[in-house]
Amino acid sequence: MKFLSKLPEILKRSYAWVAKESPHQADPRICPLCFDSITEETKFIKYCPVCRNWEVVRGKATRSLFARCRKVGCKANGTLAQRPFLAHENCRRLNPLILNLNDGAKNHVQPLGETFALRWIDVSAAGGRSALRDVKHWTLPIIHGAAENVVAVKAMWFPSELLRLLSSGKGKRVQLRGPADVGKSVLCSIAVNPDSLPGNLQLENFVYASPYIATDLNAPDEQRQPFRFFANALQAIQSLRDWQPLDMPATGPAEALIRAGFYSKIVERERRALVFYDLAGEFFQEGAGEIVTQHAANSDCIYILIDISCISVFEEFIPEHRRKEPRKKADFYAKLSASLRQIEGDETPKIIVVTKVDLVEIPNLDEPLPAAKPDSEASGQENAEPSPSGAAKAAGTRNGQPFFDKKMALKDLSEIKRRTENQAAQTSKDLQDFALSNLEKLQSFYDPSDPRQRMIRERLGGETIKGAFFVWTTGLASPFQDPSPATQSDPGSQSAVTSDVGPAAGASQPSATTAITVASQPSPHPVFVDSQPAISCGVLELVKFTLELE
Repeated sequence: MKFLSKLPEILKRSYAWVAKESPHQADPRICPLCFDSITEETKFIKYCPVCRNWEVVRGKATRSLFARCRKVGCKANGTLAQRPFLAHENCRRLNPLILNLNDGAKNHVQPLGETFALRWIDVSAAGGRSALRDVKHWTLPIIHGAAENVVAVKAMWFPSELLRLLSSGKGKRVQLRGPADVGKSVLCSIAVNPDSLPGNLQLENFVYASPYIATDLNAPDEQRQPFRFFANALQAIQSLRDWQPLDMPATGPAEALIRAGFYSKIVERERRALVFYDLAGEFFQEGAGEIVTQHAANSDCIYILIDISCISVFEEFIPEHRRKEPRKKADFYAKLSASLRQIEGDETPKIIVVTKVDLVEIPNLDEPLPAAKPDSEASGQENAEPSPSGAAKAAGTRNGQPFFDKKMALKDLSEIKRRTENQAAQTSKDLQDFALSNLEKLQSFYDPSDPRQRMIRERLGGETIKGAFFVWTTGLASPFQDPSPATQSDPGSQSAVTSDVGPAAGASQPSATTAITVASQPSPHPVFVDSQPAISCGVLELVKFTLELE
């Protein structure tokens, strides 16, 4: 009887378009790629990756849209790789494997070869020379086969499970906001990479980057490849899985890079989806265009990313060669303020994410902190970040009050680190309390006597700010590293810096929690005492919190 009483709700969640009555939630009845509304007139092409059968389905025919292949004799099962893929008819997001996107002729598809690997030319390879690279992903043979079999469709193919989970309320769309160099693309890649989260979590991913075709006839051939940005996006996932250096190029020129994670056994033992929309950092500044507004309006949550190297209280505890230049730090503050102003009054839930926390080398807090070195480079910089006046410091000293309690800030950061390293199961209430306590600590990290820092701190309040998370994104943190000096990676190894990744992942000296650097050459010494996967501290908590956010 108990089961029968729940049956209507189960059927409703499985086959109906369910929108929770909340003023904050974006409309789930939209295409997850282009955001067009799904109406009775909307058409999807449904493709079976097993038997290669395809059919046209109306957008509101949910029973047909999400059902398995109906062809007699098809042996497709319920795994993500064998469930149907969908293409939204006339979708603006095009399949990057199709080379002749600009004409209506039969699809000319980029060959994958016998190994189904996408071979592409990396124009930013080490030494300034172009290099051939192969990248693999489970979706490549599917979207390749669909493009060859359904020759009239040039739209991008995506798993039907993506639309099903978003439309049923079991998925969240997240816009990432922040200037270039803050680590948006790295955070997305880590969050959807199975080897950077605990092994008991089943995780698969879907990646999409809009094809960019240079219209200048004098542009090099490698810049005229429609799949180039897509290959770059896939390469980041593959690099993390293969423990290779993460050399991530700039986010594409006009469209969002999309990375979706399908998480099983993370919330109530159900499969959930988290879709990250990663726009180039240049969009988040004064006078941002329509694309930023469109993505924000169609997101269930917004991440506002802050680089910890731009929080002044921690700067002296970051290796000097990894600190931001004064001019870049001033630019970061200006763009962060602009990004926060863009979404003032917007009711979409927001989460503050502090990145690159592993740059900070927390000292022994039982010993006196070393005196800060004067920043001689900051003097004379026209756009340098404003610093508190000497009079303010002197006044604080005369009153017997420290100007800024750095030891307390380090203790708070150490406590956050300790809690994120603990992989014990946490309830939704635990995560909410953790997120709010992190937000309080983050606000206290900003110096109230500094006009620019005070302005940002005041913008971190409000009902739409649901909490803060600190994530270790320049290296993958793991409790399995051998802490002996002989196994630490070489801090002087060659690294690559890209426009949306920030400092190379080998930015900090290896600590007891740094398992591998993700943008430097691998150490000649093994860093693991066993073969356990690395765990990126803070990302799992952020993912769970976002999926449970109301």
